[in-house]
Amino acid sequence: MGLLVFGGLRLVPLGFPQFLIVVWLVMALAAALQWPTWPALAKTMLVYGLLSRVPVVIIMLFAMRGGWGTHYDYVGLSRPLLLPPWPRFVWLAFFPQLVFWVGFTVLAGSLAGTVVALLTARPAGQDARAERLA
Repeated sequence: MGLLVFGGLRLVPLGFPQFLIVVWLVMALAAALQWPTWPALAKTMLVYGLLSRVPVVIIMLFAMRGGWGTHYDYVGLSRPLLLPPWPRFVWLAFFPQLVFWVGFTVLAGSLAGTVVALLTARPAGQDARAERLA
């Protein structure tokens, strides 16, 4: 069970899967907010996030179907999370990997890109002086 906090004033208990849906929506919204400020970086991070997470989803599918007994198939789940194979894959592998972790990748990449841009920015007018000297 999770808790949803509204403005720090009210706690609303959320069960499974409502808690996951809220977490995924928040991460997707945070990633979507990166588009207006730096669309090229956001698009690059989205493609990178998807390309890096699709193989994980495929491995998790094989692990869950084959009962590999690794972290890819969630060994030792509590009773409420013991779902039939396809719902377990959808709720615990497909959406978390392709919504939460891709959104996290976009968000973290945007943060890293912003830091690098700030650290490598030239003072105003420096480019014009360099062009005149060339």
